Amino acid sequence: MNKMFLVCSLFLLGAGCSHDEMPGKTPPVGYMVIGDEKHEGVQGSYCWNTTCADTAGPPELMKGHKPVVVKPGESIRFTLDFEPKPNEFHLTHFQGDKETDVSFDGGEVTAPMEEGVYHYAYSVWWMDEEEEHLSHGDSSYAFSIKVVE
Repeated sequence: MNKMFLVCSLFLLGAGCSHDEMPGKTPPVGYMVIGDEKHEGVQGSYCWNTTCADTAGPPELMKGHKPVVVKPGESIRFTLDFEPKPNEFHLTHFQGDKETDVSFDGGEVTAPMEEGVYHYAYSVWWMDEEEEHLSHGDSSYAFSIKVVE
């Protein structure tokens, strides 16, 4: 019985995980690019090689960080200076208690038209191209902007 439990446990631990190591001990730095200025994000939750870490959401992670001032509708790009590039992306913005998914394909988005402070969660995955649901790594980053006229 103990051998069967051990075998099942090892199988479950390996399910959905990759045996391929990603470069580096931690995920790469995520950036928000506005105009020609790059702004480093705050590391959020991630799974990288053999380590997973869970953090608070962007509003809590960004406490104590000054938001980047932008104009309404200004272009914002989220990126990583890292190879290989992630192949899945997700972007969410938070304003107050409201959380909204942002249509995003890894390219550019525009700042909201209404003034205020917005927090963003930029999440990326390095998914296996042959085996569905197999992740080689994932990471999320928090950013804040302040939209002003």
